[in-house]
Amino acid sequence: MEKIQQISIKGLLCRDNKVLLLKTPKRKKRWELPGGRMNFGENVEQVLKREIKEEIGFNDIKIGNLVNTWSFISKEINCHFIVFVFEFFTDKSKIKLSVEHVAYKWISVSDFEGIDISEGHKETLRKYFG
Repeated sequence: MEKIQQISIKGLLCRDNKVLLLKTPKRKKRWELPGGRMNFGENVEQVLKREIKEEIGFNDIKIGNLVNTWSFISKEINCHFIVFVFEFFTDKSKIKLSVEHVAYKWISVSDFEGIDISEGHKETLRKYFG
């Protein structure tokens, strides 16, 4: 079986000490940060801007610092994912959820440990709010 590696770029948007999370119908309906896979030839800024526009409808974002990186292997699709999370900023507030997700919510610093998100996401939030 072919071994594949993919790079995923995620965005962390924080407002009033709450972080935006999206619920995916895939991966056991887990919550996740917005973002996605890097296409061939794209740079980090292009990926994050494209994914944020696709997933929540914001077309004017400013990318901040790298917050965290992690990797995991998906046995379902035989793929090793390398994930980079950057903070981003925008003055937009009306979220237009894409068909890739079924819900969104703002989660407070004190509540993220109790929701269904990957350990990589939890580690990212711990580092960010440290």
